[in-house]
Amino acid sequence: MLLLSWYKARPHVRKYLILMIMRAQKPLTLCTALGTEISLETFLKIVNSAYSYFTLLICMVR
Repeated sequence: MLLLSWYKARPHVRKYLILMIMRAQKPLTLCTALGTEISLETFLKIVNSAYSYFTLLICMVR
């Protein structure tokens, strides 16, 4: 873990750190082609399921 006295940093560094902290408070969402938003967790579940189906199909073809 990095211990940083951010309040002692230069003003522009403090500004960027505060912006990063504020942005990190919002959950990451992705916008789909239909205009709906999904979370990163949901997106990863979809990709994982698609890969599982793909590998199942590949095994059935062989």
